[in-house]
Amino acid sequence: MYAQVREIIGGNAEEITRGILEAIRLRSDTWHYLDVSDDVAQARIFRVVEDMQTRLGIWLAKGQPESTLFASYSNLGADRCQEGIPLEETTLVFLLIKREIWKIFRDQIVPGSRISLIEFVEVNYYLNLFFDRIIQSTIAGYQNEQALIAVKHRRAKDLSGRAPARAGQCS
Repeated sequence: MYAQVREIIGGNAEEITRGILEAIRLRSDTWHYLDVSDDVAQARIFRVVEDMQTRLGIWLAKGQPESTLFASYSNLGADRCQEGIPLEETTLVFLLIKREIWKIFRDQIVPGSRISLIEFVEVNYYLNLFFDRIIQSTIAGYQNEQALIAVKHRRAKDLSGRAPARAGQCS
């Protein structure tokens, strides 16, 4: 079944990416992403979809520890913090990706399809759990980066006696 899941995600990765990019561009609550070019945003979304396709199978097979699988999302959270994209928008994009992938699976459940309803429920459970871990790792990375910036800011203030410019601060 998980080979089918990977095949479905991989076979629809470009469609998923386009749908998410369109949703981001149309929503009023992702306006910080308007500063990100379509090419960059599309590459980032595609990378998450591809990564999910690869890592979901490894994670389910318990092939690597969670800390290894999700470390890149902690780094992603730190990167979005440095870019000044608010955490709620970063998280929302992951939820949009999850929703788009879920819709692809939902559309596969038709009479005579390759995926049964029971398999769909199982895939849905693990898809939600996987994105929970991605979001948790992203939040941790984002908050760690905020803490590092705050420490640097405090040290700079202590050394100079006045607050430094706000460059490099997360939203």
